[in-house]
Amino acid sequence: MSETSCPNCEQEIIGAFCHHCGQKKNVYRLTWRGLFDDLQKRLFGFDNNFFRTIKDLTIRPEKVIQSNIDGIRVRYIGPVGYYFLLVTIFVLIISMLNIDMMQYTKDINSAFSSGTSEKQAAMQSTFQGTIFENFRTVGFLMAPFFIIGVWIMFRNKKYNLLENAVLVFYAQGHPMLLSFLGLFLYKFAGMTHAIAFISPIGILYFSWVCARFFKGNGIWNFIKGLLAYILGMLTLMLIVITITAVIAALFPEVFML
Repeated sequence: MSETSCPNCEQEIIGAFCHHCGQKKNVYRLTWRGLFDDLQKRLFGFDNNFFRTIKDLTIRPEKVIQSNIDGIRVRYIGPVGYYFLLVTIFVLIISMLNIDMMQYTKDINSAFSSGTSEKQAAMQSTFQGTIFENFRTVGFLMAPFFIIGVWIMFRNKKYNLLENAVLVFYAQGHPMLLSFLGLFLYKFAGMTHAIAFISPIGILYFSWVCARFFKGNGIWNFIKGLLAYILGMLTLMLIVITITAVIAALFPEVFML
């Protein structure tokens, strides 16, 4: 077999990979590093994109967002794919640590809502537990409200809804890395209060990403990013309250304990 032949299908190779079967031209003996690299590719479906995306979203998120908008989509994991990948890892960690999400929400509520009645606490825990059980769907349905919020606050920047969606999915997904830490702290240290810091950090990160990505006054863009988040959250809450009120009026037995 010549050096230009594929070691798998024996067809002629031009470049580093076979154009017929995808086999690499150069084949080396097994090593631990090679095994880890192969595991990483098959587990995440990306070469170094996963860790590069994490690193750049942490220190220079504007580069990741702009690359995706400009059509350079090989370097980083796409915004929706990245978001759902982190959500999937979050669900896997819950399963691996055998965390009861209903108990998890009860512990969090008891730590931060001491003045809540028993009935209210039960309803709150049930509601939050349902959200956690359908985390992927709920997260995806929440995104449009924040996308519209960003689009409204930064409409003078001339980005359309889909381009703003790139920012939102990255900015919403990346802070979930802290949620992984929160699960471990809860499981092994019983630290429910640590969860209190995750949500504010996520909101601040969202605003910081807006300040880094959009041109102009960074401080003003940070404030507008914060307002965009608040606008999205208030709109979402208004719709949830309206739907809840309609269900309560039509089916009052649903809310009876």
